[in-house]
Amino acid sequence: MDEKKWTRLSKETVLTTRWYTLSHDRYVLPDGQVGDYHYIDIPGAAMVVPLSEGGELVLVRQHRYLMGRDSVELPSGGMKVGSDPLATARAELREEAGYDAARWQPVGEFAPYNGASNELCHLFVAEDLTKVEAEPDATEEMEVLSLPLDGVLQAVRAGEIWDGMTLAALCLYQLWRAEGRSDATPRAGAERPMTPRDGAPGPAGQLGSDDVSPAELEPEPRSSPPPSSTIALTTGASILVSSSEPTESGNPVGRDSCSSVERADTSWTSLVSGPRARSSP
Repeated sequence: MDEKKWTRLSKETVLTTRWYTLSHDRYVLPDGQVGDYHYIDIPGAAMVVPLSEGGELVLVRQHRYLMGRDSVELPSGGMKVGSDPLATARAELREEAGYDAARWQPVGEFAPYNGASNELCHLFVAEDLTKVEAEPDATEEMEVLSLPLDGVLQAVRAGEIWDGMTLAALCLYQLWRAEGRSDATPRAGAERPMTPRDGAPGPAGQLGSDDVSPAELEPEPRSSPPPSSTIALTTGASILVSSSEPTESGNPVGRDSCSSVERADTSWTSLVSGPRARSSP
């Protein structure tokens, strides 16, 4: 496809809120046509795949006002102008899920809705979790869930996990695992895995001076954690789900690539159909 660039003629701010700016551009196409483009201007976002010691993913359930229903999602949040993606990811993990992590690994980036916004979301895997006090915003009521990967993928297949950013992040995470990048370790000469630097964050898009940069991380394969057969909620309840079983093709459910996701033959309980409960402190 031939590259056909649009040329911006002007830009104006229509509305500014706490979370985003609504902007209006006038542009001209290569053929000379002039048009208008209204879009949501966002500095960026960060999303986290938090992994427990047993290899389970930590997610949050919250009510989404515009959709009128609950949504199970990975912890995430918007960045402020000039803020650092890693610092934002760490803050959102603490605020929404009530965890801090000693080990952080960059996975990739994606644009959630590039036709309506210039937002770019930065994805991280967080390991070596430590429980801390959650600090959700006044408009957020979070319930924290801990699910095995096969349970998460079954929920995706059943439509129980439908948040677009979470779906994109899970796909990137699956590819990251398939490439054997779990437990990536620094190359020779680096003293430790990438960890958040204490104190003020560095410039946007950069890690602190004490951190190992993503380019210095080298893959080191590891075997996948054993599948779990329960979904543990922080409220103390548990929901039984089917364990990962081989499909007709011989591949286990939800392993190694997005294309391998299949609906398990055995029944399992919905993640979001039951009554909501506040997360435990």
